Amino acid sequence: MEADCAPVVRSNQKDQNTINQIKNFLISSCSGFSDRLFSVKYSQHIEALAVLLYYSVTTLAQRQTIGEEYTGLLQVDSTKRKLPSLTGRFLLPLLYSLSSVQKTIILKVKPWLLHNKYISSLLASVLPSLFDLLVSLHLCFFYIAGGYPDLVKRILRIRYVAIHPWMGQSPGARRIFQTLGIVKLLHIVTSTYILIKHKQTSNTESIDVNNPEAEGGNCPLCMGSRRESAAVKCGHVFCWNCILEWLKTSQECPVCREEVKASRVMPIANF
Repeated sequence: MEADCAPVVRSNQKDQNTINQIKNFLISSCSGFSDRLFSVKYSQHIEALAVLLYYSVTTLAQRQTIGEEYTGLLQVDSTKRKLPSLTGRFLLPLLYSLSSVQKTIILKVKPWLLHNKYISSLLASVLPSLFDLLVSLHLCFFYIAGGYPDLVKRILRIRYVAIHPWMGQSPGARRIFQTLGIVKLLHIVTSTYILIKHKQTSNTESIDVNNPEAEGGNCPLCMGSRRESAAVKCGHVFCWNCILEWLKTSQECPVCREEVKASRVMPIANF
């Protein structure tokens, strides 16, 4: 019996918690032979490695993940009668790890898009957000109709079945997820429309806060151009992601050592 949305969501949450534990272990291991700046600068790469390791020792080895064991789920191919092929099990860890570093890839590609004469400025500014938009839209359709829980499994034609019949379809839970999917879809449509209208009417010379080249200045943590600048109460400015990653391990400013709380980090624009 095909699994309902609820156990699939719980399974994904359990797997993500385990991946975060592996990531934290890798970060602490890296701190043993390098400074904390290394783990902050390469946080996404470490997460990608954690994802790759986790799904390699589970899915690739034809074993259930911790989340799948917890919720009684089993991966099958599109026919729902066979286990996923070796090719699918091999590609799944790779694609999941690539999605973990998609922000880094987008930041590398975006300057080329902005300076490419064959791509309009509007399209170049929207393209980096397309991946997140596709992920959100796919999640909406999964909540509404079930089927493939994410883009990677859709590409590889991998579905879930419930090992125990009582963990299959639940009419009450199905209606809740369908309502949630419709509400989320309406929110995406309206917010995307507003964003596009804003892009069209905004001054072409205005500074794009998501453009790494437009931020100005370097981040003391990653030593690169600041991306999505954020300030702490002592006045020092960092990349938003960099300072939040730093504060996970140390509640102080990396420059002046003044006490800083993550809740008091302030995003700033056009700085």
